[in-house]
Amino acid sequence: DRDDILRANRSRERTFMFDMVFDGTSTQEDVYLATTKDLIKGVISGYNATVFAYGPTGAGKTYTMLGMNYKPGIYIQTLNDLFKAIEATSENMLYNVSMSYLE
Repeated sequence: DRDDILRANRSRERTFMFDMVFDGTSTQEDVYLATTKDLIKGVISGYNATVFAYGPTGAGKTYTMLGMNYKPGIYIQTLNDLFKAIEATSENMLYNVSMSYLE
């Protein structure tokens, strides 16, 4: 609409930047190690962390986050490593862990 002042100068071109991009040969472990494992140290220190998977329908976001029984996804691997780190430091610290998963 030519008379729509709010959208008059908007370009249809979009530029996106990504920290990481994975192809179909990447394993669950590859994705976890490259994107999420390093967040655990910050979480143990009291910082919040967010993992965000973006892509079109059918790209594998749910599979990447949840995985399968024999190939755990990011959130299972993260929780396993997080609770191992908590166990290793629990003599000195008291932890309160909460997690949300939104799809």
